[in-house]
Amino acid sequence: MMRKLGLNISHSCLVLATALTLGSSSFASSLPDLGSEFRSMLSVKKERLIGEYYMSQIRAAAMVYPDPIINEYISYIGNQLVPYMEMPYPNMRVEFFVVRDKTINAFAFFGGHVAINSGLILITETESEIAGVMSHELAHISQQHLLRQMADSERFLPLTLAGGVAALLIGQPDLLIPVLAGHMQHAINFTRQHEQEADRVGLKILAQANFDPQGLPSIFERMSLNMRYQGKPPEYLLTHPLYESRISDTRHRASTLSYKLPKYGSNMYSLIKAKIAVQTSDNIHQLSEDFAHKLKTASMQNRLSLQYGYACALMQRGKLDAAWSIIEKLAQENPDELIIQMTAADIEAQNARHTQAKLRLERLLPVYSGSPSLFMQYIDVLLQMKQATNAKKALAQYKKQNGYKPDPMFYEFCRQAEGMLGNKAAVYEANAEWYVLHGDIDSALRQLALAAAEKNNTTNTNNRIKNRQQEIQTLGQDLKHV
Repeated sequence: MMRKLGLNISHSCLVLATALTLGSSSFASSLPDLGSEFRSMLSVKKERLIGEYYMSQIRAAAMVYPDPIINEYISYIGNQLVPYMEMPYPNMRVEFFVVRDKTINAFAFFGGHVAINSGLILITETESEIAGVMSHELAHISQQHLLRQMADSERFLPLTLAGGVAALLIGQPDLLIPVLAGHMQHAINFTRQHEQEADRVGLKILAQANFDPQGLPSIFERMSLNMRYQGKPPEYLLTHPLYESRISDTRHRASTLSYKLPKYGSNMYSLIKAKIAVQTSDNIHQLSEDFAHKLKTASMQNRLSLQYGYACALMQRGKLDAAWSIIEKLAQENPDELIIQMTAADIEAQNARHTQAKLRLERLLPVYSGSPSLFMQYIDVLLQMKQATNAKKALAQYKKQNGYKPDPMFYEFCRQAEGMLGNKAAVYEANAEWYVLHGDIDSALRQLALAAAEKNNTTNTNNRIKNRQQEIQTLGQDLKHV
């Protein structure tokens, strides 16, 4: 059971952090003067703290998409957009992640977190459509719609933040994302202005980042068609009302914006979609048959993603030899497609050809040194080979990289490597960090107490543990007083 924290903020703060589900400096002048009125309600420190708390609960509910390269791809798109948004406060770090959920939705919440449901990715037809939704969410963040709406909604009943994650505490974690991406009917009229503003700012972000600005109205149109055929609106439209003129308005605005086409295309979008389709399929046998059937008449343009998807489906069914016969050829023909090379290494490792997998990944590392998913796969293979010392060195190298951020998988691999090496205190320290990332402060402190009790600790180790205990205790106190 996770620690139930006595977090206490207004009902509007909770609802509005969830209601913005889903700039250019020239738009900054259109913002109202937020000044002390809003920051007296919620300081930057508290906003970041609440955002990290939400994120920890999403991790604890196992709702972050489990495949690192899927999250890396969405972060890659998002990081192309971020330089063109207006930051609401200095040193904000925008973080992107994928939620494993078939509903068509995306949302942003406190502290610069942007989530994209896997279901939304699957209904897109171009990378610019994904980027369009993400730019819209970044516009909500840059225009501080959350704080502005909070000020309008202060009259509503108080509710603790802990109540917002009550689904976890009653054993129904699948309800967490609907809560976080929820909506209150009274906010629709107020947010219509925000939606127009987010469309306008988002389109400019999209074009400046050299994505097709028509991607935003195109995905809106597809959601509208989905609503017509399914008889109910996608989750995204419950929180982003798609009134009649909105598609035509965004289509017209997009037509006035210029953008530069990238010099080289990428297959990553179609390959990522194929992988998600396989990983989220309810009937993998039928899906693999569909891939096989489509390959008989596929054009050269679509053939690569269909072959890759078919191989992934065969892997999912445990048919590794059949999958390898496809992936081996694809890997030879596409030496620069990271996701194909990583899939080849995955099959090699599953077939106990660890040396081949290791060599393949080592050839990729100098070229894709900034890829977290590649680094994690390499470390995983080293651990499978019982090369704990090398794995520990690789973990240290990864931590020194620019853009490093704490990740549960990182600490899980730390725990495994240190365990193989017999470093009990370090195992407990890694466990503690894993618990912190999942919002379980009490368990983290218990792990550090076990680490401190180890008899063979050096003075430096004990000092490090003591300092971390104090930091985590302070974090727990801060969360109680939000």
